[in-house]
Amino acid sequence: MIKREICIEAINLKSNKLNGYRLLTVYSKELGVLKLSGSKLGGRAEAFVRNNFWINYSEKSDIHSIRQSEFIGLFKGINQNYEKLMGAWQWAEFLEACSHTGEDHSQEIFDLFWNCLKTLEEIPEQVYEQKGLILNLYFLWNLSHFLGYEPNLHLCQQNHEKFDCPLLKNEAKFHDLFFDFEQGGILCSACPGDLQMTPYSSKILGGIYKIFIDLKEQNLDQILSENIQNTHQKPALEFTKKTLQKYLQIHAHHKLKSISLK
Repeated sequence: MIKREICIEAINLKSNKLNGYRLLTVYSKELGVLKLSGSKLGGRAEAFVRNNFWINYSEKSDIHSIRQSEFIGLFKGINQNYEKLMGAWQWAEFLEACSHTGEDHSQEIFDLFWNCLKTLEEIPEQVYEQKGLILNLYFLWNLSHFLGYEPNLHLCQQNHEKFDCPLLKNEAKFHDLFFDFEQGGILCSACPGDLQMTPYSSKILGGIYKIFIDLKEQNLDQILSENIQNTHQKPALEFTKKTLQKYLQIHAHHKLKSISLK
């Protein structure tokens, strides 16, 4: 097995002790998710710490040994707040379950994770319940985008034409809107023909589509502004979070243990 020494920049997702060594799961800017092993790492092995690692890397190896490490930064404000810590743990679990080594957009996903962690740390506790929910939606949506299965909001899954649902124009109050969790497409009972439902199709609230549009079209500063929070009620935002979590779970490599998707 040929190994080569490379340097990666990574954020720790989790850390476990194993026979005197530390087994780290990290998300790296260069290669996506990696498992590393090393000793005498101290605080550099804690979750959500950003490090440079010099590792012995082989494409055929599942675990890569750390030769040297260099601390870059951490998030004290997250580790000292239980709710923020639980939110960051969920993001880490989604990254580990949905991404893989050699990810095409590893740098974009790395930057998304880092920027969301920085923003999470800076949210004042008195507005965390509201702002934290919006930030969670932003992370989940953009993660699906960079992984290559962002929900398709422009083509109707029913007729594969540009999505122009009368429900969204308030012209059809008695029609149902559905989301296909396998294909990431929208179905509406107002569309012509019989609905092509699958075991992964589930009814959603009409307001969720509009939240999807905001998530797709707005940047982080815009999404955290008062506009989206005034436009969409908390129950709709919570339902959107569960919808995105379930969608990512279906595309994950393994079941996410710590997240309730009921």
